[in-house]
Amino acid sequence: MDHESARAFFTGYHDSELPDGDRRSLEEHLAACPDCAAEWDAYRKAVEEVSGLRVIAPSENFTRRVSMAIEMRGNRRGFGGLSLQGVRLAVLSLVLIMILLMAYLTYLLLFSSPEVPKQPIEGATKHTHGDVQVIGPIHADPQPAPEKKQ
Repeated sequence: MDHESARAFFTGYHDSELPDGDRRSLEEHLAACPDCAAEWDAYRKAVEEVSGLRVIAPSENFTRRVSMAIEMRGNRRGFGGLSLQGVRLAVLSLVLIMILLMAYLTYLLLFSSPEVPKQPIEGATKHTHGDVQVIGPIHADPQPAPEKKQ
């Protein structure tokens, strides 16, 4: 018998529940192995110490109070001490802010026009056509491109 098997038999041996063959094998091993004999002695003493303790029944509402405490702690702690509701709210707020920012930037891109300088650029002329002001030369007829010399 090896050490691990011997230790596995300690409980059954103490409770007198081992079959005769296993009991004899364990007793032979304990007689031949001082390490397992010392462990068996420590095991036996520990069980005897514990067996003398009296059983204390829990109060009537003990289970209910423990369940409530676990539930409350679970609700408060979800993510590194933060409540999951707080994390969800923070993520939702961030997403909404990003959506609003994207909508504003899209509005600026699509519907805003560049500002027209108050002073015309030197040498440029200012023309008004309805609501639109244009600065610079306007040619109703495009000028023909200069011909290339061959």
